[in-house]
Amino acid sequence: MRRRAAILLVGILVSSTAGCGSAAVAAVLLLRPKNRSTAAGTQQTPPTVYILSASQSQGRDVTITYILIDQNSNPVDITVEFSTDGGANWKAATEATSSYSHGVSGLSASPGGDLHIFVWDADNASDLPGYVGDATVRITPSDASGQGVPAEVTVRVDNNSPPTVSGVAPQSNPAGGSVTIDYTLTDAEGDSCSITVEYSVDNGTTWQMATEGTGGDGVSNLSSSTTGVAHTFVWDTLKDLGYANYTGVIVRITPADTKPGNAKQSAPFDVNNNEAPSVAITTPSGEQSGNVAITYTLYDSNSDPVDIEVQWYDPVADQWNPATQAGGDSLTGLSSSPSGVSHVFVWDSLTDFGTKFSDQVKFKIRPSDATAQGNWVESDPFIVANNKAPSASVPTPASPQTASVTILYTLTDDESDLCNIRVEYTTDGVNWQTTSEDTSNPNHEGVSGLSSSPTGVQHTFVWDAQKDLDGQLVTTVQVRVVPSDTYREGTAGISAQFTVDATHPPQVSVTTPTSPVSGPVSIEYTLTDDESQKCSITVEYSRDQTNWYSATKGTGGDDTVNLSSSPSGVPHTFVWDTLTDNIGKSGLETVYIRITVSDTKTGNTAQTGSFDVNNAAGIPYVSVTTPTGEQSGDVPIQYSIDDPDGDICSIEVQFWDGTTWQNASRGSGGDPTTNLSTPGNYTFSWDSLTDLGPVYTTTARVRIRPYDGTNYGSWVSTGFFTVANNEAPSVSVTTPTSPASDSVEISYTLYDDESDNCDIIVEWSEDGTNWKTATEDTSNPNSEGTKTLSASPSGAQHKFYWDTNTDIGHAAKTVRIRIRPFDPYREGASGTTDPFQVKNMIDITWTGDVSSNWDDANNWSGGTPSDVANITIPAGRPNYPVLKRDETILSITIEDGANLTLKGDIELHAEGNVTVAGQLVVDSDWSRATIHIDGNLTVTPTGVITASGKGYPSGVGLKVGVAGSGGDGGGGGGHGGYGGWGDNWAEGGAPYDSATKPSLPGSGGAPGNGGSAPGGTGGGAIKIDVGGTFQLDGVVEANGADGVDGGGGGAGGSIW
Repeated sequence: MRRRAAILLVGILVSSTAGCGSAAVAAVLLLRPKNRSTAAGTQQTPPTVYILSASQSQGRDVTITYILIDQNSNPVDITVEFSTDGGANWKAATEATSSYSHGVSGLSASPGGDLHIFVWDADNASDLPGYVGDATVRITPSDASGQGVPAEVTVRVDNNSPPTVSGVAPQSNPAGGSVTIDYTLTDAEGDSCSITVEYSVDNGTTWQMATEGTGGDGVSNLSSSTTGVAHTFVWDTLKDLGYANYTGVIVRITPADTKPGNAKQSAPFDVNNNEAPSVAITTPSGEQSGNVAITYTLYDSNSDPVDIEVQWYDPVADQWNPATQAGGDSLTGLSSSPSGVSHVFVWDSLTDFGTKFSDQVKFKIRPSDATAQGNWVESDPFIVANNKAPSASVPTPASPQTASVTILYTLTDDESDLCNIRVEYTTDGVNWQTTSEDTSNPNHEGVSGLSSSPTGVQHTFVWDAQKDLDGQLVTTVQVRVVPSDTYREGTAGISAQFTVDATHPPQVSVTTPTSPVSGPVSIEYTLTDDESQKCSITVEYSRDQTNWYSATKGTGGDDTVNLSSSPSGVPHTFVWDTLTDNIGKSGLETVYIRITVSDTKTGNTAQTGSFDVNNAAGIPYVSVTTPTGEQSGDVPIQYSIDDPDGDICSIEVQFWDGTTWQNASRGSGGDPTTNLSTPGNYTFSWDSLTDLGPVYTTTARVRIRPYDGTNYGSWVSTGFFTVANNEAPSVSVTTPTSPASDSVEISYTLYDDESDNCDIIVEWSEDGTNWKTATEDTSNPNSEGTKTLSASPSGAQHKFYWDTNTDIGHAAKTVRIRIRPFDPYREGASGTTDPFQVKNMIDITWTGDVSSNWDDANNWSGGTPSDVANITIPAGRPNYPVLKRDETILSITIEDGANLTLKGDIELHAEGNVTVAGQLVVDSDWSRATIHIDGNLTVTPTGVITASGKGYPSGVGLKVGVAGSGGDGGGGGGHGGYGGWGDNWAEGGAPYDSATKPSLPGSGGAPGNGGSAPGGTGGGAIKIDVGGTFQLDGVVEANGADGVDGGGGGAGGSIW
């Protein structure tokens, strides 16, 4: 019966180990049998151990309660081990030095069981220091009879040491705004830690959570070590404390890993969040004078009253000075706010700056409130005009002026300042140049230190116009006088247009005729002029060089007006009719001729030496007529001959070769040169081709001298006339194919009957009236230049390459080309193309840096859209373009990830190719957008052209379905077919539009659920017109959108 009770007790004990320890101990004590001695000869058995409990989640010292049972009550030893891998490996457990632990040897045991405690030093360096996790503890009993069966228990071990924090302190005192708190985290295990940060403004009585600011190390996953790791926490004091000042603020930090550590707090410090006020100054615009209103705005986070200091910058002295106030708001107690309060300071600039002028005056203001001083803020420079600018008035000089031009002008200045002037002239009213002073003129007053007054002071400037306009006759000259005082330029005085003749007077030299002469006498002279102006002459004769008379012009020779001249001299002939002037009629008479030349100015007078005229001695004479128009080959020279004695005469004929007189060859026809009866009219046929060759000249001359067998008459010359023995060249030009671009080939053919080498001038024009020189593309190896080009009667072909990029740039223009040919003698007939188009391409890229506005140049790189632009719209831009008007471009590429939106009833016209790898959105605003492409359209596999959902909105369209009432769905929109039916027979919209050429958007779906569920938007309308190839590997769509929560679906749109 006792043995059975023992077995029963074991059952109770085993079951008791699943409950709490205290209940199990009570059961043992109640069931333990009375002590008695072991009977002699009783069988010895090993002890038994039962573990009653172990404290859960223990750290360091782990208490194990157990019972030792021994039927013989022998002393028992125990072995205590632990395992962290489920019993695969065991290690001896170190007993703690605690007085509660019963040890491991000589422990009492009895048949009823004795209660014991083992305290395990789990954090011992030999056991599980710092360990956190489950551990299995095994107790094995033994006595003299042997080892008993081990018992095990699993406990939660937490040997982790909580972290500590130290060195909590702000980096500055006082602090403000984002306050950086320094601290150090120490942990025996070097665990990752977190912190809780709190602050107190009442000396630690109450604590609030501190808001983390930007920066610092954060509040979690913070490193630690046994020696400590320094960290920072940034406290957003503005959010927690606002714009205010606090003293004695304390921060405390509580660290934790798996266990919370002890909090540490900082020493008290000050937080100053009362920001200093700031100011913005509006710079005065325009000229200011006297009392100047300075508008400024005061900002303060707390709207504190603000005082200001005001200074102005004196640019003359280069220093800042206090500003004298003449009005406006006070300097103290000024209102402010976070959004700013406007104020005015009226500055007495006359007191501070005086009667001066400067465009570099500045203002600065420094604000402060009760606790903080703001920064000085300066305005931009502005104009203070306390000194009025001078002005000048200039009357127009009389025309014409020559050499030194006297400029009268008046200087006016309110302050009577001494003034300087700048005198300029223009010949075109646009470009002004500085005049040269004629300092040699005693009336000249110079250009500096000139007096002025409020009513005006007159002065004189003498302009050396001969130096500035040397050799020119200008009828559009203007002069302006620009005055300035000490401070600035004033208002210029400008004359009206007048004439300045700065040409050089012409010069004449005259050759004395060989004596004796009679009848019409040729007076040879040469006209020289630096400017090659047309000249006039007066011819006079004298018998005594004292009394001079006008010489009568005879037949032949040159006129007395419109005579050519040149810097090297042009020879001329004046034929003097001595008979009309009654010279030598009574016999030999000695005379002189003088010639005075003039153009716009009178030149010199040249006089012959003495020569004899005898019109009474039977000397023959001729009159010669100058041929008119172009002559060639055999040139008829008309002349008349007479002899006082009626003698039969002969003639000698010479031609001018440009340098000397040569005997003239007689051509076919005409009269002989001998046996000429007098008086008589005759023709000499001059063989100009033999004498001059195949040339063209406008300075041909012929002279004739008669001979009667006894006496020679005077040489009498024609005037200049034209001999055209060389035909002018001509040219034909082939019109280039449009559009041309860059280096444009101009093919042309040069014709010349004499096969002369020719030069050309190539010009271009937009209107056929105004022509500009065409720039040759000399980099093109096929261009033949413009000089010494071959020509022939049948034509020689040539090429000119026109550099249109230089002349036209990146643009499209309709132009003509004209070629003017020249042989060595003259300009021939030009050739002109028909109008053709030049288009020079430019590559531009969308940047979208500013907006989605297609027309904003700031959104483009390399240029702006035009019909010569190759456009790329790349991916990754901040904005993508929206085109709201018709546009013509050359080409466009929309890259994958990019998009272009066409907004409204517009047309995008590409004269080249279009590639869509991204998205081309057609949002036609209930109408239709057209994409017109002359070249190819390629839609890549990633490309989409879409008008989906861009048609009529919910409940709008040409054929909208029936709306759903109550909870019913609405009907679908109609377009190419009937819209779908909604709930309870809500009818869809009817079809409309052309089935083969659709052009209208799809109707919106009808609303459902009594109008609360909108219908889907219809698809938009797209017209795509491709002149080349349409390669579609992507998507072109115009789908309607689904309705929402019962709304009818939108109808599909149009693609045509």
